[in-house]
Amino acid sequence: MISTFMEVAFDKNLKALIIDGFEHTEQELVEAWENIQMEYTDCANLAKPEINSLTQQFYLLDARLKTIPMLIDIERQSIKHFNNPFLPAFPYFQKFSYRLHWSKESGDLKEFEKQLQRIEAKEKRYKVEFDIVNEKLTKMLDENAPALNGQKNLTESRRSFIRMLNSMRSYCGDIPKTATTMEELGLMIKDYNDYLINKRNENARKR
Repeated sequence: MISTFMEVAFDKNLKALIIDGFEHTEQELVEAWENIQMEYTDCANLAKPEINSLTQQFYLLDARLKTIPMLIDIERQSIKHFNNPFLPAFPYFQKFSYRLHWSKESGDLKEFEKQLQRIEAKEKRYKVEFDIVNEKLTKMLDENAPALNGQKNLTESRRSFIRMLNSMRSYCGDIPKTATTMEELGLMIKDYNDYLINKRNENARKR
C-alpha cells in the first residue's frame, strides 16, 4: 500500500512491511522492499533497465554487508558468554556460501575465530563492490532525473511524493493511501504521464 511505501521510504522503517505477524530477517525485508520498488518502477515506467539492475545490486549488497557482520558478532558473543559458537546461525552463513566448521570434540575456539576472520577478509571485496554500485547508481539517477518525472530516486522527499499524488487528482481523483497498492499507483502514474504527453501533442497540433 502507498502508506506502507511512504513509511519505509521516508521513515526508514522496514518493519512496516511485516503484515503476517511473524519475525523476518533484515535481508528478507530488504528483498521484499526491493521487489515493491521494482514493481512500482516497472508499472510506472519510471526507470531504465540499467537503473533497475543497479538498484537490485545495491539492496542485495547492502543486505549482505549488514547481515554478515551481525552473524559474526552473534558467534563471538556466544563464544564470549557460553564458550561455544551459536550453531543455529550456521545455516544463515551458508546462504552466503560460507560453511563454518565446529567440532565439540576438539573445541578449538582459536581455529573457529580464524574462520570468522577469513570471512571478514573475503567480505571486504563486497564493500568495494557496493561503493562502485552506489556511485554508478547515484550518477545514473542524477543523469536520468528528468526522465523520472522530476523524481531523483525512489526515496525522494515526502513532500515531493505527496505533491506528485496531489497533481494526479484531476485525472485519477483521490488516491486512498491505505487501499492502493504500489502496482496500482505505478499504473496510474504511467496512464497519467501518457495522458499529459497526448495532451501536449494535441495542443501542439492546434498551434
